[in-house]
Amino acid sequence: MWNSNTFQTRQLRLAVSNFAVLITVWAGLFQFSGCQSIEEPKSFDFTLPATEMNEGAVALQVAVVQVDTDQQDVLEQFWARLDAMKLPLSARQVADKNGLRYAIMSPQCPAILDQLLQRRTLDTSGLTKIQKQMAASGLLESPSPLIHHQRIENDTGETFEIPVSEFYPTQSWFILDRQGRKEAGNGELVRAFMQMSTFPQGDGSVRLVVEPEIHHGRPQQRFDVSQRTFLFSESQIQSRVDALKFSLDLRPGESLVIAQVPEAKSKISGSTNRHNAAPPVLRPLPIGELFFGQSALLAAVETASPSVQQSAQNRLIESAFAELDKQFGSSGDDGPKDDQEESSTEHSEPAAPLVTPVVRPLCRFLMVRLVHTQANDLFDRSSTTSRLTTINHQ
Repeated sequence: MWNSNTFQTRQLRLAVSNFAVLITVWAGLFQFSGCQSIEEPKSFDFTLPATEMNEGAVALQVAVVQVDTDQQDVLEQFWARLDAMKLPLSARQVADKNGLRYAIMSPQCPAILDQLLQRRTLDTSGLTKIQKQMAASGLLESPSPLIHHQRIENDTGETFEIPVSEFYPTQSWFILDRQGRKEAGNGELVRAFMQMSTFPQGDGSVRLVVEPEIHHGRPQQRFDVSQRTFLFSESQIQSRVDALKFSLDLRPGESLVIAQVPEAKSKISGSTNRHNAAPPVLRPLPIGELFFGQSALLAAVETASPSVQQSAQNRLIESAFAELDKQFGSSGDDGPKDDQEESSTEHSEPAAPLVTPVVRPLCRFLMVRLVHTQANDLFDRSSTTSRLTTINHQ
């Protein structure tokens, strides 16, 4: 006879058997899988896309090197290892008339270039006690011969300027064109620049267009209109020397070197006497001497103030550490008495007469090296990475 107790008993047994089967299956799966370690969640690796130059852009290295009087022979030995025949003959002829010379340096730089770029040993004879301690610790060294050094990334047809001279307080100059005609100019706050633009060629080379430029005059406010807005700027008069404009093709690794012709002053001006009755600053200079010469600039500064007969190294050190010496000289009464007396004596004694240094600035030269060009992607346009900004991107 079927009753409720029997039904409940069977339901209970069925539930127990199902539970036992479930435990058995779970235990088997556990033994089959083994004791595996729990995998840690992978970290999210966020990387920015690689930046690249615009298509057709060019990377250049630019340097302006200072040469002193005792390095003239080294400069001529360096120039003898360059190739001037790669430049157009017409450009070299008009440059020679104006006291300039051009040459190409191969990707294998001459070893003698290291002598022109090496820092001089610091002369500690004219330094104070504090400055000598800083020099012994390596905190003070002589100025670098690299007056200007930078890397430039230039788009196709874009121009950039390289300052190659210091400011002349006032100066006159003259230019000889291809026909030998003379053009003269003058101004105040004169400074020489080299303006350049780049045009990549299809064979991997880059056409470099070079044009000298002279900035002079007091800066004045100027305005222009661009994209329905007024643009205000303050700039000098910019006089381009069209007669000396030229172009050449550079391959990656090659460098254009521009310098002053040796003794250009005596060849062009027709006078070798440096002690003329007229002040040296007013003597008209050929472009080569205006851009890369140093004698006229030094003569102008020395005429204005006799105290600048000391070397550029001493002037730099004196201006940079004059305030530091003053602070250490009057730092208080905690130091030893002998040091205080020595410091007071040093500041109280009159300065010894300055002696004209044997080593003086002679000239400068410019180097422009082609590093590489950014070629167009001819195979897969979709691989081009997106830019972070839109600066210089059209």
